[in-house]
Amino acid sequence: GIAEIEALLQGLQRDYLVNTYPGVDLAANHQEEERLMIEPGVTELMLAAGLDLEDQILTSARRLGITVYSVREFLSALLDGERILRVSTQDQPLDGLPWLGQILKQAGFEPSCLYSQAGVMRFEPGRGIHWVLPDRWLSDMLEENAAGREPRQIFARVYWVENAQSLDFYGLEDQRRQYIGSLNQPDQGAWASGCLSAIQTALTIGVSWQDIQDYVQQITRTETIPRSDRLTGIETGEDRQNICEEAIDELGGLNNVVEVA
Repeated sequence: GIAEIEALLQGLQRDYLVNTYPGVDLAANHQEEERLMIEPGVTELMLAAGLDLEDQILTSARRLGITVYSVREFLSALLDGERILRVSTQDQPLDGLPWLGQILKQAGFEPSCLYSQAGVMRFEPGRGIHWVLPDRWLSDMLEENAAGREPRQIFARVYWVENAQSLDFYGLEDQRRQYIGSLNQPDQGAWASGCLSAIQTALTIGVSWQDIQDYVQQITRTETIPRSDRLTGIETGEDRQNICEEAIDELGGLNNVVEVA
Protein backbone atom coordinates (compact mmCIF):
# COMPACT_ATOMS: atom_id res chain seq x y z
CA GLY A 1 0.00 0.00 0.00
CA ILE A 2 2.96 2.37 0.34
CA ALA A 3 3.41 2.71 -3.43
CA GLU A 4 -0.19 3.90 -3.77
CA ILE A 5 0.23 6.42 -0.95
CA GLU A 6 3.42 7.75 -2.53
CA ALA A 7 1.62 8.09 -5.88
CA LEU A 8 -1.16 10.08 -4.18
CA LEU A 9 1.34 12.40 -2.48
CA GLN A 10 3.24 12.92 -5.73
CA GLY A 11 0.07 13.65 -7.66
CA LEU A 12 -1.05 16.09 -4.99
CA GLN A 13 2.40 17.73 -5.16
CA ARG A 14 3.10 17.14 -1.50
CA ASP A 15 6.71 17.05 -0.32
CA TYR A 16 7.35 13.89 1.66
CA LEU A 17 9.99 11.51 3.00
CA VAL A 18 9.72 7.75 3.55
CA ASN A 19 11.54 6.20 6.50
CA THR A 20 11.39 2.54 7.52
CA TYR A 21 13.48 2.95 10.70
CA PRO A 22 15.66 -0.15 10.18
CA GLY A 23 17.18 -1.40 13.42
CA VAL A 24 16.99 1.89 15.29
CA ASP A 25 16.41 2.09 19.04
CA LEU A 26 14.78 5.49 19.21
CA ALA A 27 14.16 5.31 22.93
CA ALA A 28 17.86 4.88 23.74
CA ASN A 29 19.34 7.48 21.42
CA HIS A 30 17.58 10.83 21.00
CA GLN A 31 20.24 12.15 18.61
CA GLU A 32 19.60 9.15 16.33
CA GLU A 33 15.89 9.78 16.69
CA GLU A 34 16.07 13.39 15.53
CA ARG A 35 18.52 12.61 12.72
CA LEU A 36 16.39 9.82 11.26
CA MET A 37 12.88 10.97 11.97
CA ILE A 38 12.80 14.73 12.08
CA GLU A 39 14.12 16.27 8.91
CA PRO A 40 14.11 20.06 8.60
CA GLY A 41 10.65 21.34 7.71
CA VAL A 42 8.74 18.20 8.67
CA THR A 43 5.33 19.16 10.08
CA GLU A 44 3.29 15.96 9.69
CA LEU A 45 3.96 12.27 10.17
CA MET A 46 1.89 9.46 8.63
CA LEU A 47 2.34 6.04 10.21
CA ALA A 48 1.81 2.81 8.29
CA ALA A 49 -0.14 0.08 10.06
CA GLY A 50 1.90 -2.45 12.04
CA LEU A 51 5.04 -0.34 12.45
CA ASP A 52 7.15 -1.91 15.21
CA LEU A 53 8.32 1.42 16.64
CA GLU A 54 4.90 3.08 16.58
CA ASP A 55 4.69 3.89 20.28
CA GLN A 56 8.19 5.33 20.40
CA ILE A 57 7.65 7.38 17.25
CA LEU A 58 4.33 8.73 18.52
CA THR A 59 5.90 9.83 21.79
CA SER A 60 8.83 11.50 20.08
CA ALA A 61 6.73 13.21 17.42
CA ARG A 62 4.33 14.66 19.95
CA ARG A 63 7.22 15.90 22.07
CA LEU A 64 8.51 17.74 19.00
CA GLY A 65 5.07 19.17 18.12
CA ILE A 66 4.56 17.14 14.94
CA THR A 67 1.05 16.19 13.82
CA VAL A 68 0.70 12.40 13.61
CA TYR A 69 -1.99 10.39 11.80
CA SER A 70 -2.52 6.94 10.33
CA VAL A 71 -2.87 6.04 6.67
CA ARG A 72 -6.58 5.41 7.30
CA GLU A 73 -7.01 8.88 8.79
CA PHE A 74 -5.14 10.42 5.85
CA LEU A 75 -7.39 8.69 3.30
CA SER A 76 -10.56 9.48 5.24
CA ALA A 77 -9.68 13.18 5.29
CA LEU A 78 -8.54 13.21 1.65
CA LEU A 79 -11.72 11.54 0.37
CA ASP A 80 -14.15 13.38 2.61
CA GLY A 81 -17.10 14.51 0.50
CA GLU A 82 -15.78 12.92 -2.70
CA ARG A 83 -17.70 10.29 -4.68
CA ILE A 84 -15.78 7.00 -4.72
CA LEU A 85 -15.83 4.56 -7.65
CA ARG A 86 -14.02 1.31 -6.88
CA VAL A 87 -12.57 -0.77 -9.71
CA SER A 88 -11.15 -4.29 -9.56
CA THR A 89 -8.22 -5.60 -11.58
CA GLN A 90 -10.77 -7.32 -13.86
CA ASP A 91 -12.41 -3.95 -14.61
CA GLN A 92 -9.37 -2.31 -16.19
CA PRO A 93 -6.87 -2.89 -18.99
CA LEU A 94 -3.79 -4.98 -18.23
CA ASP A 95 -1.88 -1.72 -17.92
CA GLY A 96 -2.79 1.93 -17.67
CA LEU A 97 -5.78 4.09 -16.87
CA PRO A 98 -8.91 2.06 -15.97
CA TRP A 99 -11.69 1.99 -18.55
CA LEU A 100 -14.01 3.81 -16.17
CA GLY A 101 -11.47 6.59 -15.73
CA GLN A 102 -11.08 6.86 -19.51
CA ILE A 103 -14.84 7.15 -20.01
CA LEU A 104 -15.30 9.77 -17.29
CA LYS A 105 -12.44 11.85 -18.70
CA GLN A 106 -13.98 11.63 -22.18
CA ALA A 107 -17.32 12.77 -20.73
CA GLY A 108 -15.78 15.78 -18.97
CA PHE A 109 -16.22 14.49 -15.40
CA GLU A 110 -12.53 15.24 -14.65
CA PRO A 111 -12.08 12.29 -12.25
CA SER A 112 -9.10 11.62 -10.00
CA CYS A 113 -7.61 8.22 -10.88
CA LEU A 114 -5.11 5.95 -9.11
CA TYR A 115 -3.74 3.11 -11.25
CA SER A 116 -0.70 1.08 -12.27
CA GLN A 117 1.22 1.77 -15.47
CA ALA A 118 4.33 -0.16 -16.49
CA GLY A 119 4.55 -1.50 -12.93
CA VAL A 120 4.52 1.98 -11.37
CA MET A 121 1.61 3.42 -9.42
CA ARG A 122 0.35 6.71 -10.82
CA PHE A 123 -2.20 9.23 -9.61
CA GLU A 124 -3.90 11.76 -11.87
CA PRO A 125 -5.75 14.36 -9.82
CA GLY A 126 -8.88 15.80 -11.39
CA ARG A 127 -11.07 18.77 -10.59
CA GLY A 128 -14.24 16.68 -10.43
CA ILE A 129 -15.78 14.97 -7.40
CA HIS A 130 -15.36 11.38 -8.65
CA TRP A 131 -12.36 9.27 -7.62
CA VAL A 132 -11.55 6.01 -9.43
CA LEU A 133 -9.60 3.84 -6.98
CA PRO A 134 -8.45 0.20 -6.75
CA ASP A 135 -11.08 -1.67 -4.75
CA ARG A 136 -8.86 -4.18 -2.95
CA TRP A 137 -6.22 -1.61 -1.99
CA LEU A 138 -8.81 0.81 -0.64
CA SER A 139 -10.47 -1.94 1.40
CA ASP A 140 -7.10 -3.00 2.83
CA MET A 141 -6.20 0.58 3.78
CA LEU A 142 -9.56 1.51 5.28
CA GLU A 143 -10.32 -1.90 6.80
CA GLU A 144 -13.94 -1.68 8.00
CA ASN A 145 -14.09 2.11 7.83
CA ALA A 146 -15.89 4.04 5.12
CA ALA A 147 -14.51 7.03 3.25
CA GLY A 148 -16.09 9.45 0.83
CA ARG A 149 -19.62 9.09 -0.53
CA GLU A 150 -21.39 6.72 -2.86
CA PRO A 151 -21.81 8.14 -6.38
CA ARG A 152 -25.21 9.58 -7.28
CA GLN A 153 -27.09 7.13 -9.49
CA ILE A 154 -29.33 8.03 -12.43
CA PHE A 155 -30.45 4.40 -12.76
CA ALA A 156 -30.78 1.85 -9.98
CA ARG A 157 -29.11 -0.66 -12.33
CA VAL A 158 -27.98 -0.87 -15.93
CA TYR A 159 -28.25 -4.10 -17.94
CA TRP A 160 -27.23 -5.13 -21.41
CA VAL A 161 -28.79 -7.70 -23.71
CA GLU A 162 -26.36 -9.51 -25.99
CA ASN A 163 -27.62 -10.16 -29.52
CA ALA A 164 -25.86 -11.57 -32.57
CA GLN A 165 -25.08 -8.12 -33.99
CA SER A 166 -25.36 -5.75 -31.03
CA LEU A 167 -25.28 -5.14 -27.31
CA ASP A 168 -28.42 -3.31 -26.17
CA PHE A 169 -28.23 -1.34 -22.91
CA TYR A 170 -31.20 -0.72 -20.62
CA GLY A 171 -31.58 1.24 -17.41
CA LEU A 172 -33.76 0.12 -14.50
CA GLU A 173 -35.44 2.81 -12.42
CA ASP A 174 -38.56 2.55 -10.24
CA GLN A 175 -39.10 -0.99 -11.60
CA ARG A 176 -39.28 0.39 -15.13
CA ARG A 177 -36.72 -0.54 -17.78
CA GLN A 178 -35.67 2.12 -20.28
CA TYR A 179 -33.73 1.54 -23.48
CA ILE A 180 -30.48 3.54 -23.51
CA GLY A 181 -28.58 2.59 -26.68
CA SER A 182 -26.77 -0.11 -28.65
CA LEU A 183 -23.22 -0.99 -29.63
CA ASN A 184 -22.19 -3.14 -32.55
CA GLN A 185 -20.53 -6.44 -31.76
CA PRO A 186 -16.84 -6.51 -32.79
CA ASP A 187 -16.05 -8.21 -36.10
CA GLN A 188 -13.64 -10.49 -34.26
CA GLY A 189 -13.44 -11.54 -30.63
CA ALA A 190 -15.72 -9.95 -28.05
CA TRP A 191 -16.00 -6.91 -25.85
CA ALA A 192 -13.82 -7.12 -22.76
CA SER A 193 -16.13 -7.68 -19.80
CA GLY A 194 -14.29 -5.03 -17.81
CA CYS A 195 -14.91 -2.44 -20.51
CA LEU A 196 -18.63 -3.29 -20.58
CA SER A 197 -18.73 -3.11 -16.80
CA ALA A 198 -17.16 0.37 -16.98
CA ILE A 199 -19.76 1.48 -19.54
CA GLN A 200 -22.45 0.07 -17.27
CA THR A 201 -21.16 2.02 -14.25
CA ALA A 202 -20.74 5.20 -16.29
CA LEU A 203 -24.34 5.03 -17.50
CA THR A 204 -25.53 4.35 -13.97
CA ILE A 205 -23.99 7.58 -12.67
CA GLY A 206 -25.20 9.75 -15.54
CA VAL A 207 -22.69 9.66 -18.41
CA SER A 208 -24.66 10.36 -21.59
CA TRP A 209 -25.01 7.79 -24.36
CA GLN A 210 -23.40 10.24 -26.78
CA ASP A 211 -20.29 10.33 -24.58
CA ILE A 212 -20.26 6.51 -24.53
CA GLN A 213 -20.45 6.48 -28.33
CA ASP A 214 -17.63 9.01 -28.61
CA TYR A 215 -15.46 6.94 -26.29
CA VAL A 216 -16.17 3.66 -28.08
CA GLN A 217 -15.36 5.20 -31.43
CA GLN A 218 -11.97 6.15 -30.02
CA ILE A 219 -11.04 2.68 -28.80
CA THR A 220 -12.45 0.48 -31.56
CA ARG A 221 -13.04 0.61 -35.30
CA THR A 222 -16.52 -0.83 -34.78
CA GLU A 223 -19.09 1.90 -35.22
CA THR A 224 -21.90 2.30 -32.73
CA ILE A 225 -25.51 1.86 -33.80
CA PRO A 226 -26.96 5.37 -33.56
CA ARG A 227 -29.67 5.66 -30.95
CA SER A 228 -31.87 7.60 -33.34
CA ASP A 229 -31.90 4.67 -35.81
CA ARG A 230 -32.89 2.24 -33.09
CA LEU A 231 -35.75 4.48 -31.94
CA THR A 232 -37.10 5.56 -35.34
CA GLY A 233 -40.72 6.60 -34.91
CA ILE A 234 -40.55 6.20 -31.12
CA GLU A 235 -41.24 9.37 -29.18
CA THR A 236 -42.38 8.56 -25.66
CA GLY A 237 -40.85 6.94 -22.61
CA GLU A 238 -43.71 4.43 -22.60
CA ASP A 239 -42.84 3.33 -26.15
CA ARG A 240 -39.19 2.89 -25.15
CA GLN A 241 -40.36 0.79 -22.23
CA ASN A 242 -42.36 -1.40 -24.61
CA ILE A 243 -39.29 -1.98 -26.79
CA CYS A 244 -37.35 -3.17 -23.76
CA GLU A 245 -40.15 -5.42 -22.55
CA GLU A 246 -40.40 -7.03 -26.01
CA ALA A 247 -36.65 -7.62 -26.16
CA ILE A 248 -36.62 -9.21 -22.71
CA ASP A 249 -39.69 -11.34 -23.47
CA GLU A 250 -38.03 -12.64 -26.63
CA LEU A 251 -35.07 -13.78 -24.53
CA GLY A 252 -37.26 -15.57 -22.04
CA GLY A 253 -37.25 -13.07 -19.18
CA LEU A 254 -34.80 -11.19 -17.00
CA ASN A 255 -32.72 -14.30 -16.29
CA ASN A 256 -31.25 -13.91 -19.77
CA VAL A 257 -30.42 -10.22 -19.33
CA VAL A 258 -26.74 -9.81 -18.49
CA GLU A 259 -25.96 -7.89 -15.31
CA VAL A 260 -22.51 -7.28 -13.87
CA ALA A 261 -22.50 -6.64 -10.14
